[in-house]
Amino acid sequence: MNAQQTYQDIPAYARLSRKSRGGQIESVPLQFATLDRLAAYSGHSIGPRFDDKALSAWDETVERKGWEAFLAELDTGAHRAAMSYHADRLSRNGQDTERLLSVGARWGIVLITPEGVYDLGNDDSRAMFRMLAAMTINQSDAGSRRARNHKAEARRQGNLRITHGGPPPLGFRQGRDDWEVDPAGAEYLNEAARRVLAGEPIEAVHRDLGPITTSPAGPDSPGRPVSVKMLRAALVRPVSAGLITDTEGAEVGVAEQGGPLDEPTFRKLQVNFGSRKRGRPVETGRYWAGPVLRCGKCGNQLTGERVRRRGTDQFTDYYACKNPHKGLQPHPCHGCSVPAEDVHALLADAVMAFAETPAARRAAARGPETAARRAELDAQLADLLDQSADLDAKRLRIRQPVARARYDALAAEAEAMIGSIEAELAELERIEAEPGVPVVIDWDAMTPAEKLATVAEAVETPIVVQPGNGGGAALSAADRIDLTPR
Repeated sequence: MNAQQTYQDIPAYARLSRKSRGGQIESVPLQFATLDRLAAYSGHSIGPRFDDKALSAWDETVERKGWEAFLAELDTGAHRAAMSYHADRLSRNGQDTERLLSVGARWGIVLITPEGVYDLGNDDSRAMFRMLAAMTINQSDAGSRRARNHKAEARRQGNLRITHGGPPPLGFRQGRDDWEVDPAGAEYLNEAARRVLAGEPIEAVHRDLGPITTSPAGPDSPGRPVSVKMLRAALVRPVSAGLITDTEGAEVGVAEQGGPLDEPTFRKLQVNFGSRKRGRPVETGRYWAGPVLRCGKCGNQLTGERVRRRGTDQFTDYYACKNPHKGLQPHPCHGCSVPAEDVHALLADAVMAFAETPAARRAAARGPETAARRAELDAQLADLLDQSADLDAKRLRIRQPVARARYDALAAEAEAMIGSIEAELAELERIEAEPGVPVVIDWDAMTPAEKLATVAEAVETPIVVQPGNGGGAALSAADRIDLTPR
């Protein structure tokens, strides 16, 4: 570039940078301010500006929109110069280097930076730029290697702070050399976990527990208000149980201080959240009969859904064959649905009739604690079977090995929980019935779990629902469901 030559409307690029000494962040506005001073001093003017906020550019798989737009602008052929804060902003990986040199050679572009000028249309200048790029790439590789080794050693020592970095997450506070469990945060998380596992929507739990902040990372770093999203993340984050994970998310150890949640609770939360439909709140109690209803067309378990009435803002609850369930149907037929209100009324009538039978009197003779435990276990088993089916369905759609392995682990956890519950139910089954006692059933006061357990006592399950014929002469739920008393 001639000392007297100036360029106007120069495209400029900046990317978040860290100084080699001290580690201070050099922001994008600071870099553009430096380029503005350089342009004013040299008689140039800056035109379109492009930037990326990402700190690192060594990963060739990451798309940086600012960088792509900058290259596209240069490749229009409308410019003979470009500006950047430093040449290494443009050469952190070999792919970026060669793409820039190709465009520069094609249009004879001069690259202007505060530390030097590179004529990319000149063969020797491009060779010098390649050597600079090689040193820059090696610097990035060496830095990454040192960081990986540092974190690997932290994992071996069980240091959560170095392994995960950043401020302490919800449930922890900053200790001398590592995070330590924060009693207030741990109490908050355990109460939230208890209520979520009992079936409450996490949004309601977050609202009822009231405001709380994370622990400050230091004297000048205040805690952050905990949102619903932060609460959910804390409940399924391995570190909340004190678990050490590698870069792929695999568990490799346990921190000495543990975490705010015990590991069994954390495993249950993983299964609970891993099986949920993204973006849809979990219904609690609205479709309690689903686990015992089967499609008369394909044999699949029926699932609850809300359907808007055509032309209105009103909704009707249905049980429908729409989701796959483990061991039943991987591909639901979508050919059977029935109003939930009609099913519930039919089952309530069957239970009231059952209350007058000798079998009901024998069932009522069971100890109240045992009966309550059976109802609790039945409800837990129904939830876990549904969650396990959903996990299996998701696992079939996932191709990435790491993500699939995660769902394999969650499914194994669910299977272990199911096995434990079934073993306890088998033990309760061995309790002999005592002489009968009168049966008093307050159906409306029963919980969903109690209703489901009582229905299973009253009639043969699963209950098959035959497809209806629709239209004005639609069959009623009683016409389509044949209940067989026990």
